[in-house]
Amino acid sequence: MMRLRGKPWAAAEVQDNPLRMAEPEQYKGKWQTVFGNENGICIEIGCGKGQFINETARRNPQMNFIAIEREQKIIAMAMKSARSGETLPANLRFIWGDAQKLNEYFADGELSRVYINFCDPWRNRVKWHKRRLTHHNYLAVYARLSTHGELFFKTDSEDLFRFSCRELRENGWTLRNTTDDLHNSTYAADNVMTEYETRFHGMGMPVYRLEAEVQINTLGTPSRTL
Repeated sequence: MMRLRGKPWAAAEVQDNPLRMAEPEQYKGKWQTVFGNENGICIEIGCGKGQFINETARRNPQMNFIAIEREQKIIAMAMKSARSGETLPANLRFIWGDAQKLNEYFADGELSRVYINFCDPWRNRVKWHKRRLTHHNYLAVYARLSTHGELFFKTDSEDLFRFSCRELRENGWTLRNTTDDLHNSTYAADNVMTEYETRFHGMGMPVYRLEAEVQINTLGTPSRTL
C-alpha cells in the first residue's frame, strides 16, 4: 500500500486541475466529445502518481486515455505531473473515483482497452479475492464496456498473476504475450514502467505481465455486478 505524507496542496490540485473530470457520470456514452475525436479510449485503473499513464499518453497521441484513482493525494500528484509540461496533454483526462463505479462512468462498448498495473493483490483471505481487479465480476464489466475486450495487466505478485490467468481463461478471455519476467523478455523494449515497477526492477524482482482479449459477442449480459 502506498503511504504518503500530508499534501496540503492536494485538495486544491484536484479541484482546479483542468484535466480532472469532476462529474464523470455525465459523460457516460459521450467521452469522445470530451476529446473531440473518434480515437479509441483506454483507461488505467489505479494510476498511482501517473508515471505510466502520462508517458503512455505522450507516446500514443492517436489514442485517448483516462486515468482512474480513488486516493485524493495520489491522483493529485498524477495530475500535477501531467500539467507540468509546456502544454496540457490533449489525449489525457483523470477521474478521482473508484473502479466499482465503472458502470456509472462508461457506456457499453465505449472503451478500447483496460490497463491494470500493480493493483492490490488482497493476499490474506480467499473471501477477499472478489476485491481483486481481475476477479470474474470485474472481468464481466470490462468485457461489456470495451469495444475490443482488451486487458493489459502487470503485477509483482505471482499468486495474483496465476489467479488472474485462471479467471481470464475460465471466463472466455484468451491470453497472449504473457511473461513471468517482463524485464528479461522481448516485451521489455516497449514497456512503460510505473513508480512501483521502477522500484521492483531496481531490486531485481520479477514482474509478471499479460495481455488478454475476449470475444464480446459470445458473452451474454453478466449476471453478476460489482
